[in-house]
Amino acid sequence: MLKRLRLTHTLALLAFAGTLNAQHSNHDHSRDHRQYEFIPNKGQDPSTINYSVKLVGGKMFVEDKSLLFYFTDNSALLKAHYFQQNAGTQIKRHAYRMTWVNAQKPVYNEQLKTKHYYNFFKGKVRSKWAGEVHAYNALGLKQLYPGISLKFETNANEKLEYTYTVAPGASPLQIIQQYDGVKVSLARNGDLLLETSISVNQELKPVAWQMINGKKVNVACRFKLHNNRVTFDFPKGYDEAYELIIDPVLIFGSYSGSTADNFGMTATYDYEGNLYSGGTCFDMGFPTTTGAYDSTSNPDASATGGAGYGVTDVVITKYSSDGSTLIYSTYLGGGTSLTGTETVHSLIVNNNNELMCFGATSSTDFPVTATAYDTSFNGGSTAQYYYNGVYFTGTGTDIYVAKFNLAGSNLLGCTFVGGSANDGVNYKVTSGTYSSVAAYDSLTSNYGDQFRGEIMTDAIGNIYIASTTRSSDFPTMNAFQPTKNGSSDAVVFKLDPTLTTLLFSTFLGGSGLDAGYSVKLDNSGNVFIAGGTGSNDFPVTAGTHHDTYQGGKTDGFIVKMSPSGSSMVAGSYVGTNLYDQTMFVEIDKEDNVYLYGNTLGMASWPITPGVYSNANSGQYILKLDSNLVTTIFSTLFGNSGGTVNISPSAFLVDVCGNIYVSGWGANILLSTPLSGMPVTSDAYLGTSPNGYDFYLACFQRDMQGLLYATYFGGGTSHEHVDGGTSRFDKYGIIYQSVCAGCCVQVGATVVCSNDDFPTTPGAWSNTNNSSNCNNGVF
Repeated sequence: MLKRLRLTHTLALLAFAGTLNAQHSNHDHSRDHRQYEFIPNKGQDPSTINYSVKLVGGKMFVEDKSLLFYFTDNSALLKAHYFQQNAGTQIKRHAYRMTWVNAQKPVYNEQLKTKHYYNFFKGKVRSKWAGEVHAYNALGLKQLYPGISLKFETNANEKLEYTYTVAPGASPLQIIQQYDGVKVSLARNGDLLLETSISVNQELKPVAWQMINGKKVNVACRFKLHNNRVTFDFPKGYDEAYELIIDPVLIFGSYSGSTADNFGMTATYDYEGNLYSGGTCFDMGFPTTTGAYDSTSNPDASATGGAGYGVTDVVITKYSSDGSTLIYSTYLGGGTSLTGTETVHSLIVNNNNELMCFGATSSTDFPVTATAYDTSFNGGSTAQYYYNGVYFTGTGTDIYVAKFNLAGSNLLGCTFVGGSANDGVNYKVTSGTYSSVAAYDSLTSNYGDQFRGEIMTDAIGNIYIASTTRSSDFPTMNAFQPTKNGSSDAVVFKLDPTLTTLLFSTFLGGSGLDAGYSVKLDNSGNVFIAGGTGSNDFPVTAGTHHDTYQGGKTDGFIVKMSPSGSSMVAGSYVGTNLYDQTMFVEIDKEDNVYLYGNTLGMASWPITPGVYSNANSGQYILKLDSNLVTTIFSTLFGNSGGTVNISPSAFLVDVCGNIYVSGWGANILLSTPLSGMPVTSDAYLGTSPNGYDFYLACFQRDMQGLLYATYFGGGTSHEHVDGGTSRFDKYGIIYQSVCAGCCVQVGATVVCSNDDFPTTPGAWSNTNNSSNCNNGVF
């Protein structure tokens, strides 16, 4: 009986990189076995692309008669994001193509469909939006040549393997692989070397065998190379009546071990306990040319194709309540991701479990919906945050607000909100190069403070945003402060549930720098906004907690507005004569107001007698009455080291009045170790392994005691958040986004691909699949 001939290639990847897909490479059949995914093109990619696959530091694109490989060396990203070094402006990229010469258009056979799916919302052209795109863990290309088919799949060693099957009567000599854009050579040992400007990829010499009468028989096989064309040669022949398997291994080598991935920014939950995580990804686009190309990192990576340093899309992922299942993940961003950048600052669901998010974008073609309140990008100027890996190019920034359906597969509404200057980002401008346009100073003292702000909803689905603007023509409606007073003001605005109507919008600020970070509603619909101010003429009201500026670079603030937004009911400074900021506001069932923030004025910060406190600490919790007049309690917590310990990331007052805080070690900018924080005897982690971990605490009602406190993090990596809000639910369960598994420097050595972030058995992903940072959640 005649048997088929099989030629099998294996692609061994040194490390994962790229975007969200790479983080979640395990398929549904075995979470401990990393699986590569073939994502079909449903309009999100150029029409020549059929499938895309994440590789080490890049992507593989499957075309009808070719494979296109695209790699990026993001050394600058690693050095800037963690090591805070200006690594220069040049980012190396390289693309090359392998073409099957004289091949015919194959028939695709998709196999092992994933339970989870991806959604793509890029650009304004709805035909390029793609929802509920399931990936596949195996892909067949039938009749690539007459009588010859090809199959891609992941083998037991987590290598991406492709196997040629040659039918009886067909010749394997038809298979001709031509390489363009890469230097190809044969090593003395028979390996195939593919030299790019980033790395030398290596295809190990092929091993061939046949199964004859149930026994494995080895067959001599080698590469033949002529003018960048590779064929297979069988010097001793083979039995054409039986199947033949040829199995080389292709290894993709990263230039530096540093590859861009995805950074955690924000998290929330729904009423079924599902977890949503939002972050940014350095997704690599489809290259327009092959061969090496270098570009200076933004403002313009578009000339060469492919994402440059600091050019990101938003990625949002939904997990089941126990973390074991990935339900969906979606991209959100401009269609031309080469020149547009998005960040995501806050997530929340409404009473229908529909997810809403807000952030900042520099994409003129962001996917706003046709009936949106504002369908036109409003503009601004370059703002670059080198250490954060985010560059908003010369188009500037607008705020965007987006609303997804339950499946995440459709945008129910999406709108711009902004003026002719930059909106949605909080920064201080300095002169100099692009890398120093936005400095860490005053209102941006913690890493990621540029991307603070919050989205909330009311019982009927109206949407409230607290953020920041530099636009004097920011849209106002029923405003109690219709004009901008300083170089940046806080803003608060309300949109209807469909994102078609601006119900109110107002500036909030004085003559200095002001920024809005948090927004909540009381039982009567009054709107409370918290943030930071450097203005000694910030709009406050007489007789409140502090009705004069307290001094230092910044004070915190808290403002109460009427439900219509047309009047200010009460306003107060919060702070001391040194640095102070108010990062979060919470309202309890009796309409009392709780504030959570940082202070360097711990020596003069008032501590209410009888409450739990850690004197000389840099974090405060303050409880005021609804009119912002009476202090119910005031206290500090931390390690009593005389400085700020954590960057606040989530805050809650639960149904019983207990108080919950989350934050991460502020070492990245403030060089203050997280050691010595108060923990309880039942802590999950009683000590901080390296000073960069998360700190979680629950205090008894009215700060009568410490109920629980723990560290959370790995022993090697420096966990943090790249800005944005995370959330506790009303029962004290935290939904926290994390930038996890990042590279660290140990002496003179950079250690990457860290798998030390604590995960639970059965979690959807238990490994860090990037050689830089991954978007972790807990």
